[in-house]
Amino acid sequence: MVGADFTGWHGWSYLQGAPSVWPNTYETSGDWSDIEMRLSALKPTKPSVWRMKVVIFTRIESDGRDAAGVLRERRGTIESVQLAQIRVALLRLNAYAATKFDGEVSINQDVQVESEWMRDAGPAAFGADFARRYFESRINGGTYEAEDKVFRGPFNSVIYILPGSASGELPDVTVNETPVSGVPAAPIGRNGVSYSLDKALRNAWFRQLEFRAKAQGFKSLTVAPGAATNADAWAAATNLEEVPAQTFLPRLSTSLDLHASAEDPGVVLLPESPATTAKLVADPEKGQVLKVVEASGIREGGLALPSRADGKPIEVVASTPTLCFDVKSICKDPLAIRLDSSDGKTAWVSIGTDPVLVTPMPDTVVASVPFISDGKWQKVAVDLRPIAKQAGFTDIVRLSIEPSPNAKLAGKAQPEPVDYSFSDFRFNSDPAGPFADPVSPSATSADPEARALFAAQAKAASPDLAALLKDKSELVRLNATTAYIGFKDPTVEEQLIANSLDLDPSVAAAALTALSMEGTDTARAVVMRSVSVSLSDYAKMTAGKLLADTKDPKMAEVVSRLLANRSWQAHVQAVESLAVIKTPESQQFRLGFIGMSDPAVKLAVTENADPSLDRVASALLWSAVNEPSDAVRAESYIKLIQSPVATNKTEGYKGVRDDSKFVRKLVLEYLAAHPTEDNRNALRTAVADRSASVRAAAILGFAALDAGATNDEIANVLDDPDPNVQLALIELSKKKAMKLPQKTVDAMLASPDTRVSAAAKGLTGSNS
Repeated sequence: MVGADFTGWHGWSYLQGAPSVWPNTYETSGDWSDIEMRLSALKPTKPSVWRMKVVIFTRIESDGRDAAGVLRERRGTIESVQLAQIRVALLRLNAYAATKFDGEVSINQDVQVESEWMRDAGPAAFGADFARRYFESRINGGTYEAEDKVFRGPFNSVIYILPGSASGELPDVTVNETPVSGVPAAPIGRNGVSYSLDKALRNAWFRQLEFRAKAQGFKSLTVAPGAATNADAWAAATNLEEVPAQTFLPRLSTSLDLHASAEDPGVVLLPESPATTAKLVADPEKGQVLKVVEASGIREGGLALPSRADGKPIEVVASTPTLCFDVKSICKDPLAIRLDSSDGKTAWVSIGTDPVLVTPMPDTVVASVPFISDGKWQKVAVDLRPIAKQAGFTDIVRLSIEPSPNAKLAGKAQPEPVDYSFSDFRFNSDPAGPFADPVSPSATSADPEARALFAAQAKAASPDLAALLKDKSELVRLNATTAYIGFKDPTVEEQLIANSLDLDPSVAAAALTALSMEGTDTARAVVMRSVSVSLSDYAKMTAGKLLADTKDPKMAEVVSRLLANRSWQAHVQAVESLAVIKTPESQQFRLGFIGMSDPAVKLAVTENADPSLDRVASALLWSAVNEPSDAVRAESYIKLIQSPVATNKTEGYKGVRDDSKFVRKLVLEYLAAHPTEDNRNALRTAVADRSASVRAAAILGFAALDAGATNDEIANVLDDPDPNVQLALIELSKKKAMKLPQKTVDAMLASPDTRVSAAAKGLTGSNS
């Protein structure tokens, strides 16, 4: 913590002797003693239970090209210390919910730690598409009693936690009718300022609460602090069963009120974050200097420097525009000076080039100044006028030392602590130094950014590009290696082979792809060998995919060696790669993966199964009944429906009677997308289902048939008040020019659900 000795340090020249205070700007988890007392004082009750699945991803990596075309990697990890902190934050979320709502709700968390390296690509990495892929086979949308008694859903919600930071909230997504929210372990707001994980978890949960409230028919969710608790409201909020129309429809004009009996625990604000330490140390050149160390495994936190006690600006940009300080470091990760104005505007001065990202932090102002991390003192003098103009402020009330928003997003470039020393912060009107120059492509520059840009823009082979294949910078090697995917050069084959064993998985994968493009016997032999001997699962998976893309039947056995990996992702890749090689042998190899325990592997095997083979059909018959994953069972039924054997097709159609409502819907959606008269009997069964959403799906299945439905087939739903059933009937009527009874049309036009009343306009009913 900042001590009294800091106040009198000579380095605060910008204060000009004015009385000072230490601004409290960095959030911590806050004082939870009051929560603990309230939790222990709660009266015994039977709360409504909110079942939440939580997955903590401890290893992620992604890549994509920035605006200049440079291919960039981003890696993030959650190590043991931060993992423990995340677990405690999750426990605090439970305590928060219980005390805020007087024990009427209990969050029951199923916490899983995913330790495999997870990969994604592009500007939306680890967002909605990633969530769908990961959770599709892992959470059930309906109730199914598995033999192993493991609960797989339906959950009220899912939260997944990612290493590092993200630009604002990650997009929410619905997977298997379940709200799923991603939360970064070190959240930052749209203004680039960090905030606590506690707050991010609460925000995600309240969004999920609103999703569930609307699914139950309510127009919105409200929380009234200080009011009495409401057990009935919480029973509605946590309910996962379908709501009868007589209950659902009256709710459309009301809000679900979750009355709060306690205020939120406030966060504690400190001059420095727990992730940052600051102290005054002796320096042989400068005397007493400020040493700032960021020891966390991720870029977070910082130190707020003293400001004027009277609240007046410490600088007016127009009068003393030059910020000066002395700094030294051997760290390759840049640190920044944050500037806060009296009107709430913020900007950063990055000491050294600010990290370049595939998607930079939006709406933030960061200016970079030149810096050489050689451990020698350097003077920084920066003209703040262009920065202030861009950010829209005229004065500065506070300075802080912290990573810039882009540095937080980029993560650490090296594992060592970020360690900088500073001397004498001051403002004056002296001439300022230049801002960092824009990077220009150069194969021989000392700046790896310039070398990477040269490689990224290369359109043909050259000795300069070949030399960069051996560059000490991973960024340069990646872009140079990737360049050779676009053209052949026999002279670099040996170095590409060397790069195929690079410790960086992306470099190794790019080298294997380039070797595959070279097409020589030697190159192909390396790719074949790499399925087993590469240094990363990603490189092995890439090799398997490259071999499968040749569609050479002899490659099936080689690709199947991915089965020897412990990685479930490698097993999925093996199945998908073998599916490209359309031979009986590859099908047999794929079937060998069905015994894997991971549901994503089982789903991949099922999706790529050939139901015309007896052995495959036998496995599908078993999995359709016994697999605990909704997605796997549904796909098993669908594959059986595709079988040329009549008895297998009959078993597949039994999917419309599966225990899980969600499986029944998935099978019916398939029937609607693949209409045939063979579907009719299954649709007749499903249209009488106890679930309104299943009945609606069956009606849409009839609407897809050339002959539509007869009045007798849909007689039981003509008076159905459920809005989804009514919407499906309207679509059937319009698509097949089928007149519904006039009383059915009248009920639709009078529906309090505006979706139904609007869609029913123009329908002509029948009085027969």
